[in-house]
Amino acid sequence: PDRVAASRELLGKLLDRLSPKERLAIELLDLEGHSSDEAAQLTGIRATALRARAARARRKLRDHLKNLLTEQYS
Repeated sequence: PDRVAASRELLGKLLDRLSPKERLAIELLDLEGHSSDEAAQLTGIRATALRARAARARRKLRDHLKNLLTEQYS
């Protein structure tokens, strides 16, 4: 239970570091599991743009997580 809560807290902190557009792409595609076409219909944003935003956001999330872990274990 504590690990689940810690994981959710960490995810929230990481998502807060994204721009609103990047966060929306991650939420729709990765967290809610929509296809890029479905997400495009929901938002009015082209599917290619959503995929690009999600890819950029994933890179940012990886970098932020890496930095957090480096700080924590240094």
